[in-house]
Amino acid sequence: MTQGWRARLATAGVLLLVFGVGALVGVAADRLMQRQAPELLAGVPSVSPEVEQVEAPSESEPSGTSRSRWIIHQVDLTEEQRVTVDSVLGFYRAQVRELTDVYNDAYWSAVQSTRDDLRSILVEEQRLRYDSLLVENDRRRGRSGND
Repeated sequence: MTQGWRARLATAGVLLLVFGVGALVGVAADRLMQRQAPELLAGVPSVSPEVEQVEAPSESEPSGTSRSRWIIHQVDLTEEQRVTVDSVLGFYRAQVRELTDVYNDAYWSAVQSTRDDLRSILVEEQRLRYDSLLVENDRRRGRSGND
């Protein structure tokens, strides 16, 4: 094989490798964005997958129990364990609530920054139209002005 052929094959191999890596990164990013975009756009925090919650209490529970039930409650806890578990879950809920608030603040700050940067590109007529579209979009999603 001549040196010219080797160079061509090496170039083709590198190009295919770069294309393949780019395609894989693109697919991965697309899947990640599809999974996160509906929650992020709606401002709905996701539930942690590590701690699964059962929505409806089981039929063996006393009527009048109104709190949400967690899977941990299905392992026949003693009363002492139940109190400790409820304490841990209360702490977890407080942490998640705090993290959600921090996340939402940072998220909406980034959204507003992006909107401001986009507005700076537009001429006055476009900016007015863009602003009215944003107001309508925010209203439709249940978001007011500067949440």
